[in-house]
Amino acid sequence: MEKRFAPISASSFSTERAFISRTRHPFNDKRRHATWRKLIERYEQRGSCVVQQLSNSRAECEQFYRFLRNKQVQLAELIHMSCQVNAELLAGRHVLVLGDTTSYNLNSHMGRIQDREQVGVLDDNKTPGFMCHVHLALDAQSNNVLGLSDVLLWSRPKSQGKSVASYKLKVEDKESYKWFLGIENARGVLKKAAKRTFVLDRDADNYDLFSSFCGKEDDHFVIRSRHDRQVCYQNQEQSMSNSLAQSSSLGTYTLDLPALDHYSSTSGKRVKRQARQATLEVRAIPVQVLPPLTVGHPGGDPLTLYVVQAQEINVAANSEDEPICWRLITSHPVLSFEQAQHIIRFYCTRWIIEQLFRTSKSEGFDIESTELETFQAIQGQTVLVLHAAAKVLQLVYARHNEQAQPIEEVFNQQECAVLNILNAQLEGATHKQKNPYPKNRTSWATWVIARLGGWKGYSSQRPPGPITIKMGLDKFYIFLKAFQMMKASG
Repeated sequence: MEKRFAPISASSFSTERAFISRTRHPFNDKRRHATWRKLIERYEQRGSCVVQQLSNSRAECEQFYRFLRNKQVQLAELIHMSCQVNAELLAGRHVLVLGDTTSYNLNSHMGRIQDREQVGVLDDNKTPGFMCHVHLALDAQSNNVLGLSDVLLWSRPKSQGKSVASYKLKVEDKESYKWFLGIENARGVLKKAAKRTFVLDRDADNYDLFSSFCGKEDDHFVIRSRHDRQVCYQNQEQSMSNSLAQSSSLGTYTLDLPALDHYSSTSGKRVKRQARQATLEVRAIPVQVLPPLTVGHPGGDPLTLYVVQAQEINVAANSEDEPICWRLITSHPVLSFEQAQHIIRFYCTRWIIEQLFRTSKSEGFDIESTELETFQAIQGQTVLVLHAAAKVLQLVYARHNEQAQPIEEVFNQQECAVLNILNAQLEGATHKQKNPYPKNRTSWATWVIARLGGWKGYSSQRPPGPITIKMGLDKFYIFLKAFQMMKASG
């Protein structure tokens, strides 16, 4: 039977090659490795996916093009190199691992792609493009972005008539296998962490996925429910919603909800929501999740898990937004209101990965407008852009964060010197216009970068987002280049 799902990921970079890589240069060539390092730096500094804008000369431009087109530069190794989180940042930490899928539309670019037969289709089964599944690592306490822990890329073949029933396919041949594969790859990258919690949306509501976490003391999950599953609660088999309805409220609290405007592949429709402050009523219950009674499922034992429900109440009568109701299935024990709030906070961090995708697309690096002419090169460039976008998010989520990363984890000594000069120029005369953060924290640098991006510095303003930070980084690296030139000229 034809294989239905064949993603390229870090696991495609074989164990044998990974072993060899410890005794050789990455990409099997010293020059290619140097070019990769330079490209990573330029994507971060220039904030563009246009190779002409990344290069300083015609020779360098050709060097970058050769690297991206080179068939010796395997996409799996590119992913492997881009998904490396510093082990020192992981030691002793509880890490949140955010997983989600996006797609990249290549419709306007198809006329230039030489190997267009390799390009797949998106959810509508006709628009050309490719799929991308990412796991992003955060510090669970501070929400500091630690980096990419896995990327999966694949082309979805165009469906020709009636497809094979899902239950007849092997697990690894289904697209849902992306969760199993991505989680396993991320575990390998984040193995030095003290604990890992995978935070996933409704598409990951899968009994077999829940079961795969059983017996793993250091691995937990928080997954938003998509199905009203049958559970055993207080010795009675019933639906999850009925079980929650029978439980008592643990309490209420308010939560700031960000605005949403994106297409959800899970629901098959565009999701729009105004930013608002929501009052949530919280319930939490321990349950035995029963195996699904579906054709082709082998069954299994009930799984001891917990369900947290966050139901919005007191919604304004004239509001056009539907009140939120999140049902979160988790392997973390939830026995109190405070523990339930922790689970809800973990789930809310998923917005960060949406911002990663947004930064890689039209409002940020604009990967869908790439000028590259081979599909392999476009996919490779996507990995590099996601790596650079993660650095933008490091700064975004350092804002207003007293526990932000030490500045030397993000900027080198020369970059810090330029930030000091810019900070002196951007600070105003009044207390409200001063940079309020310690100089040894990334939040201090974020304040400077955001001011360069157009933010005015007042706490009453809307916090700077990833696009403002990206614009600020673009300007910062122009100042850095001028500083380097002046220093070189004496």
